[in-house]
Amino acid sequence: MTKHYRIIEILEESLNDVKSEIEKYHTTQISLVDPMQLNYLVESIEGMIQSLQENPSELPAPENFSRMIIDGWPDDFPLGKKLMNIEYIYGIYYKKLLKKKSK
Repeated sequence: MTKHYRIIEILEESLNDVKSEIEKYHTTQISLVDPMQLNYLVESIEGMIQSLQENPSELPAPENFSRMIIDGWPDDFPLGKKLMNIEYIYGIYYKKLLKKKSK
């Protein structure tokens, strides 16, 4: 499996985790994080996946999930760590593509 497809797989796993958190909120009306932020994350991650699938040579700049997570989420919330990790992985891939383009 190439890095490209591995990144898509990681993004899809994270997207499912965010959707699960939204479902928990709809079921219990309790969430450790703002449901509006979760909806924003769904849209952002879906956009990242779509870009990687349709036009990987023209990826949008990485989203800045870290600031939102650090500023407002519990420190020990596993989903936050996972999302910061995908931001990092996607950012590295994005920078490598920019380097290739500039050559």
